[in-house]
Amino acid sequence: MIEGGAKPGNQVIKHVQESNYISRDLSWLAFNYRVLDQAKHIDRSIFDRIKFLSITASNLDEFCTIRLGSLYNYLDYGKERYDYSGLREIPFRQLLLSEIQSFVSDQNEKKHFLKLNIDLNVL
Repeated sequence: MIEGGAKPGNQVIKHVQESNYISRDLSWLAFNYRVLDQAKHIDRSIFDRIKFLSITASNLDEFCTIRLGSLYNYLDYGKERYDYSGLREIPFRQLLLSEIQSFVSDQNEKKHFLKLNIDLNVL
């Protein structure tokens, strides 16, 4: 959950959308959404869909360890950091955590859907 319940404001989102540069961190999350979309294809076998879902979990783990950890190093040591989109540390952290929370929610929804499909096929 975002600390203090803070959500990124419309100005922050607008700033990212209008930037001439793509945030490396947000791009990584967008890639993970594309992998998650592969798990939603009903024409794939249930095993392939589970495989794509597990890939998103592994990707997110690496993302939080490396990219989010790097951001918190900047915050912990009081260093200035600008994202490629031009955002400073705190607004970017709020946006990033909000995006991660949204992704995990979508990921869990897909996991429950796949579990229901497995349960129906086993019975």
